[in-house]
Amino acid sequence: MERKVTPFFIFIIGIFFSYTVMAKGESYNPDEVGLDTALKEGCESCHKGIEEVNKKMVKENVNCVICHFGNPIGTTKSEAHNGMITNPGDFRVIERTCGQCHQEKSKFPINPVTSNEEIDHVPRTLNSIMATSAGEIAATRFMWGAQTTKNALFGTRANAKLKALPRASNSPVDNFLRNNCLSCHLWTEGKEMAGHYRSGGCSACHVIYGNDGFSHSKDKTIPKDEAGHPALHEITIKVPTEQCLHCHNGGEGRIIGFGYTGKIPNYSKQNGLGDQQQLYGVNTIHVKEDIHFQRGMDCIDCHSSKDVHGDGKIYDRMSSAVAVRCETCHGNTDAYPTLKDERGEKLKNLNFQDDDVYLTTKIEGKKLNVPVLRRMKQNDSLPVAMQIPAHMDTIKGRTQLECYACHARTATQYYGSYARCDLRQKSPIDWGEGTGEGAVLQSSPGKWESHPFYIRWEEPILGINGKGKVSPFIPGSQVFYTQIDSDGTITNKNRIFSPDIKKYPSGFSTNPIQPHTITKKARSCESCHNN
Repeated sequence: MERKVTPFFIFIIGIFFSYTVMAKGESYNPDEVGLDTALKEGCESCHKGIEEVNKKMVKENVNCVICHFGNPIGTTKSEAHNGMITNPGDFRVIERTCGQCHQEKSKFPINPVTSNEEIDHVPRTLNSIMATSAGEIAATRFMWGAQTTKNALFGTRANAKLKALPRASNSPVDNFLRNNCLSCHLWTEGKEMAGHYRSGGCSACHVIYGNDGFSHSKDKTIPKDEAGHPALHEITIKVPTEQCLHCHNGGEGRIIGFGYTGKIPNYSKQNGLGDQQQLYGVNTIHVKEDIHFQRGMDCIDCHSSKDVHGDGKIYDRMSSAVAVRCETCHGNTDAYPTLKDERGEKLKNLNFQDDDVYLTTKIEGKKLNVPVLRRMKQNDSLPVAMQIPAHMDTIKGRTQLECYACHARTATQYYGSYARCDLRQKSPIDWGEGTGEGAVLQSSPGKWESHPFYIRWEEPILGINGKGKVSPFIPGSQVFYTQIDSDGTITNKNRIFSPDIKKYPSGFSTNPIQPHTITKKARSCESCHNN
């Protein structure tokens, strides 16, 4: 009778054979080892020098095979890698891997992990806006006239609320999304180009990649001159801003990563315009960074676990999924900050010390004093603009301002974009399906060329956002679309799509945004009241 090897049996084998003393006197061969070496060293028979994946996991005896599976006593590469999972964080295998520990109802005899005093990271992340891309899909399909509502109907995968995005052949916009836009969501790995290298699923954030995609691991089996590898064999919760920029580096919503770190995309390729750093597929010009970035804060210092992983609900828009507010840290002129986000959850790296508020950065452990508006008012040190009741208070008949309506003095604004689809060719990757563990690479009809041709970096216009407050707005780029059919006929030349030609004759929209370009000095009175 054939005996099945259960995950729990692999777990026991892995504990016994991993993290042991290396055998002596046997030559190193990454493709084949002796049985004695395999029995003593397990996976490290070949992967000599590999880093501990995570100190906490090692302490809990979480070894190679619990996450990667495979056969730790295989004497050849093919034997050892039989059934192995290269990226355990990939969503396609996550129930078997990360889900063993990071969800409440685990299928395996391992106690659920409490991380950041939370469990169920896996089901929450699967429903997150970064996994579904629901907002990006809805906004694009609405503006191209493919759906009549701005609300999300589709996601990268079907779930309790969303249908799966239609195939590329369904409409020009579905083709545009699948073959051009959707290269950043958690069901896919990053593009194979500088600045975009990353893994998929949980590993997209928690396994750090360099911008060049080269490995610096001491593992001898990993080539050091081949792009597409993590910097080290490590899982971390200390996710640096540079890792976030592997996705948040372009487009009209993802541009906030550029704004935060002081970059402007430059598609003109003109010389003499500053930094011209060639990353993310575009030259960038260096400008003034967000004040929080200047002071040494990373994205994770403000955005909590539920901001990033999601809280389990399926949201239409990123703004609805994010709960941290300026007031969380700074309060307002009449009340000290609660140090809690809109979910009522306290930021754990934010604390009172007497009447002062201090934020401790999560990566460097740097202690920063946070300006508190109530304290400034008591000390008569409020700026003049903050002394105007209509700016700060909720007054009947008045619309309250977001703090960043004044303090986000600039924003990247895409006004026009060119997009051409050639149906005589195929896009090599359907980004809606994505790439990753066990995924069959899919192509689809339509090779795209697209780029913005009118970009501004200036004070954004203001409008009323989804929370009913005055907020910066940026344009949703007016797209000029040209299609070349399979027979070479040019159709839809410079066509402008619209959800309603009477309401939106130009196919142009504006959208609220937190530009992440905060400065201490606010914009001038004239920029709002005389513009």
